[in-house]
Amino acid sequence: MDFQKSISEVEKEVARLKVQSEQEKAMINVLPIRFDKNMEAFEKYMPGVYERFKSYTANRAFRFYCNENGIPNLLWLDDSVSLYGYDPFLECKAQVDSVLHCNDAIQTIEFSNEDNPLDFIHVNYMNEMLEQQELLVDRLKPISKAGDIIPLVIMFGVGLGYQISYFFEQCQPKVFFIIEPDLDIFYASIFTFDWFSLFEYIDKENLNIHIFLGQTNDEIIHDIAPAMAKYGSYLAAASIGFWHYRSEKIIDLIKRVKQEFFILASGWGFFDDNIIAMSHCIENVKKNVPFLVKNKRIDEKWKNTPVFIVGNGPSLDGAIDTLKYLHESVIIISCGSALSALHRAGIKPDIHVQVERTKLVPDTHALLKDADYLREILFLSVDVIHPDCMTQFDKVGLAFKLFEPGEFILKRDFETARLRDTLRAANPLVGNTGLATACRLGFENVYLFGIDNGYVSDQHHHSKLSFYFDDDGKSREKLSLLITQKSKHLVPGNFGGDVETTNMMINSKLVMENLIKAYKLVDVFNCSNGAAIKGTKPTKISDIIIDGTVIDKDELISHIINDIYQPMNITTEDFFGRINSEFFDEFIDRMISEWEKDYSSRDQILQCMMRQHEYMSAIRNSGYNHIYRCIIGSLYYSYSVILSTLYRYEESDDLYKTINLIISIMRRYFFTMKEKYKNALTSIDNKKHGLLD
Repeated sequence: MDFQKSISEVEKEVARLKVQSEQEKAMINVLPIRFDKNMEAFEKYMPGVYERFKSYTANRAFRFYCNENGIPNLLWLDDSVSLYGYDPFLECKAQVDSVLHCNDAIQTIEFSNEDNPLDFIHVNYMNEMLEQQELLVDRLKPISKAGDIIPLVIMFGVGLGYQISYFFEQCQPKVFFIIEPDLDIFYASIFTFDWFSLFEYIDKENLNIHIFLGQTNDEIIHDIAPAMAKYGSYLAAASIGFWHYRSEKIIDLIKRVKQEFFILASGWGFFDDNIIAMSHCIENVKKNVPFLVKNKRIDEKWKNTPVFIVGNGPSLDGAIDTLKYLHESVIIISCGSALSALHRAGIKPDIHVQVERTKLVPDTHALLKDADYLREILFLSVDVIHPDCMTQFDKVGLAFKLFEPGEFILKRDFETARLRDTLRAANPLVGNTGLATACRLGFENVYLFGIDNGYVSDQHHHSKLSFYFDDDGKSREKLSLLITQKSKHLVPGNFGGDVETTNMMINSKLVMENLIKAYKLVDVFNCSNGAAIKGTKPTKISDIIIDGTVIDKDELISHIINDIYQPMNITTEDFFGRINSEFFDEFIDRMISEWEKDYSSRDQILQCMMRQHEYMSAIRNSGYNHIYRCIIGSLYYSYSVILSTLYRYEESDDLYKTINLIISIMRRYFFTMKEKYKNALTSIDNKKHGLLD
């Protein structure tokens, strides 16, 4: 045995422990000082975070320790597991290097050319931009690393914060999202990371940081949408996302944030759509259609009335006999194209709802060729619905639809409009409108039929009784392609197994789940053989229990349309002066002028986008919110094409030549908006869609 060697090793270990002890003593002295400086910074820059942690006590016991390298680490006392290994700095630097130096560091949004049967200028210009983007595929070298300017970074888990320093050493995120579900870990980071230095740097460089903290993942998800609206959802077109440490909460968060980002990075609306919406809204108001009165709901005696909300999902076919049998004992609300299936089955709904604004809606009603059938149904919809629908039904009630330009103009200028309500959660699909309507009216006993949000087979995507299929049950090609070509995902089924679905249907399901969570007194029974919906009770049709009491439907319908919906009696004819056409022209001219130079760097382009987004935020919070609504979606889509192109390839003269060409197309788009806005109140959709030919 080599005693000399053993003695030497012991001496080294003693020396190491002595150094470690000295380092820990120094660490113990430094950590409280850093905490105080950080809390001063939080009080200045993020007072909400300061309030949360000024008297915080950790839920899970931990202590700080360090090796002889002096780097603070965290040890959980309940399981003696540390957050990092021997060298936390080295681990964090290696992680940042791996995130930034890879060819898929930047995630971009994929767009594709679309058919344009309605001749929307938005689709024309978007297609033109995308054609330029497509030309680069075989010419330019794909991006190999993130680069120094990044639009948006989303970091899941703060740890002790060391990786943040390494991140900002290598790049400059314009917007930096930190998502930390574990308050104990964030509390620890206030001792270990120089937050005060980060805030000073961000303030100096005019960057943005947003910290999402929550004891539940629901709290965090709830905060993402307003944060993205604040900074601009278009930034999601070129972003980096990574997790710093792994936990069940963080893995769940990543999954849910991906879903949320689909919603936030799409469905923005666009100029033509909003102009049509404004025109339809004003025309419907001129017709003095009754609107939903704020805080009005059905009388107590009607609340437990069974309400069957009927969508046009494929499982509707198996519910037809039940609907016929229970028709007199329930209120049936048909949603969109489900009306055609019910008509063919000989069932007349009590209420029919629609949400889409195009002429396709009244045309599908006319396709039934049964005017008497329509006249007897109560039609409930939203302000943007096509005015032709008002002539098809004898009883009509509308509600304002959230985030539409007409609502803002009317509520800005007319007291009676401010007494009318907005139907929330009415999007993205008409099944959402049906559920939102039932909940808002005050019904508390709701059943879902054909609200599938998915389908087992591409060949059976709606009820075979509806106009998506001919008299022989064969699929109508044009309509079916609109549905099946968008199918992408599998989700858990209501009665087990999986069903095929689309991004839009997933969005619809999430909106329903949030609505049900908000209406805690409403029992929702999901009788549809489609996607599972959280908060509903999966119920086989054979298990439905209805007592069979015949409802006085005439009394209930009369109560709804006469007491809960009332005309606004707005008589003014000077609506054109209220859309602020001159301001619109001046604003668009300013936007165009700022894009007239040739751009040669990512930073220049992002600075212009973010500056213009600040302009948009200013008019959003002013008397011109309707102009914001008309423009914002088209702005986001245009910026997204530019960013997704800019961050898909290595920087080069050829890339910037194409980028400037795309920008010039965007300028022409803006200029064309000026011409169209002059006709904003005479833009009722009268185009032939050809989908039912």
